[in-house]
Amino acid sequence: MVRLQKESGYAIIILPSLLYFDHDLLRIRDELTDLSEEIEADDEIRAVLLTAEEKLPDERGKTLREILIAMDGLPIERIRFSEIFRKIDRPVVAAIPKGAWGPGAELILWCDIRMASYESTFCFPHVLEGLTPWDGATQRLPRIVGMSSALELLLTGKVVDANEAERIGLVNRVVEREKLLEEAIDIVNGLLNKSPTALRFIREAVCEGVEIPMNQALRMEGDLYLLLYTTKDREEGIKAFRERRKPYFSGK
Repeated sequence: MVRLQKESGYAIIILPSLLYFDHDLLRIRDELTDLSEEIEADDEIRAVLLTAEEKLPDERGKTLREILIAMDGLPIERIRFSEIFRKIDRPVVAAIPKGAWGPGAELILWCDIRMASYESTFCFPHVLEGLTPWDGATQRLPRIVGMSSALELLLTGKVVDANEAERIGLVNRVVEREKLLEEAIDIVNGLLNKSPTALRFIREAVCEGVEIPMNQALRMEGDLYLLLYTTKDREEGIKAFRERRKPYFSGK
């Protein structure tokens, strides 16, 4: 159900949907786990693009409650999808063709850059079924859109369109659907020209830094900066600058 497409320097993960719930989420989680391990083992992959086919009918599939009933008795770690993306040590760009609801909405919160089409809608409908999010939305969403916007989305279960999602910072950019994949790939290709080591350290400093006190976060930033000085990528950057050429970063 989940497809992995490898391109030059990056991989594309293609989900059946980020919008509908009528597919086997546990199977998708297992497939995503396997694909993430494959990505981690491939040094040629420097970035990941997440997208969805969205070829399903324009109607909702399983409700969140039906999903949880199907997964009744399983440990929380088994039903979480987004934890998988914490293990992918590369930048992840999301190209969202029609939107993201429920589990799909929680999943995109773990992506570094999120792009959507003007057709996209977003919703965290858990409260409408008497449920709470189980895949990180109560923690990740406030860090992305702020507490007020996060509470409004989570407490009301309201649907927001792409323009509103961009306004509150849920997505970084909105484009025409036919240009979505092309522009997302342009962002990915831009990442490929940069030092994988620097990208990894930046992601670590940002994602880990928001969860610890400021003085500790600044200390971590400084440690990562000093650590970068010991890498071959730093040496290559300086050498390329002196030789007035484009650097080739190896990620070492």
